[in-house]
Amino acid sequence: MISQYFPTGELLKEVQCFRLSFGRAPATVNQIQIHRFFPPRVEATISPEDVKEGSSISLFCDIVEGNPQNLLRVRWFKEDEMLHETTEREIVWVGVTRNSSGIYSCQGENAAGWGEKSEEKELIVNYLPGQAYLTELDSPAIKGETSSLQCFVEEAGLPPASVYRWERDGELLATTSSENYTTDMLRVNSKGNYSCAAVNEVGVGPKAYEYIPVYAPPTFIQDLPDIRGAARDAPFISFECRVECEPVCEILWTKDGERVTNSELFIVRNRIIPEDVLNNRFRSVTSTLQFNMTAGQVEDWRGTGTEQITLVPPRQTWLGMESRLACCFLLSTHLKP
Repeated sequence: MISQYFPTGELLKEVQCFRLSFGRAPATVNQIQIHRFFPPRVEATISPEDVKEGSSISLFCDIVEGNPQNLLRVRWFKEDEMLHETTEREIVWVGVTRNSSGIYSCQGENAAGWGEKSEEKELIVNYLPGQAYLTELDSPAIKGETSSLQCFVEEAGLPPASVYRWERDGELLATTSSENYTTDMLRVNSKGNYSCAAVNEVGVGPKAYEYIPVYAPPTFIQDLPDIRGAARDAPFISFECRVECEPVCEILWTKDGERVTNSELFIVRNRIIPEDVLNNRFRSVTSTLQFNMTAGQVEDWRGTGTEQITLVPPRQTWLGMESRLACCFLLSTHLKP
């Protein structure tokens, strides 16, 4: 029996066997080589270690020392749970997901057996922020005011989203560092399809879309005169007012609190005028009241002096609420002596 000691780092020794005879020099009978086998020490490499979701990565288990140097099998672990055993040192993952992030290590086997696990390496898979949700905080949006919007995202992504992107009809409005955005003063062309999305280093997450209309409360563009005079013998007198309102409103005329409708004495005509983006005007309604001065009822006003008749175009429905148009004028019929 032959026992040999191998100093650290020495892998091979030559051993000779001699035959001894009295009076003669030793004669070599045999010569052998003794190899020192020991399990491998390995190193795990992940390339790249910081990737975007959907990318491909390479996991390589390299032998640092061991005898023999060739690996028979390799095991891969994630957080101490064995994932895969293969005869190859390298494996390639195509299309990694966020769930692939974690701590990895490998273990190698050679003819001397399984070695210890390698040092751990971390894989970070970066991914886009999640689906955004757009909320109008102070609905409805009113012309001449600002509107506050909020972009809510359940999944901030990795790295977490640091910017929010705001668009209207596909055009960039602003980028904000918070999830809230306040519009500029609202105009006719402020209505449209608004969108928001969270942004991180990977890119722009899925957008949220919301059509936001802009409303305009009833506002006179053309008011009625305070006093309107007419000759007693004039056959017709017309009065006109124009009101901007979105949604389109209905203008009603009254005389002394009583609604004026088409009759022998009155003719009411309304028409809608399209919006005027250049002048920042929504749709408007022009209402014309024609007074038939030849109708018999006009005789009730005739006499000496001046009679005063008050006409008021009063109510219109706007967003389910009635608002009174503060408009009135005095009609004087001047009588001939």
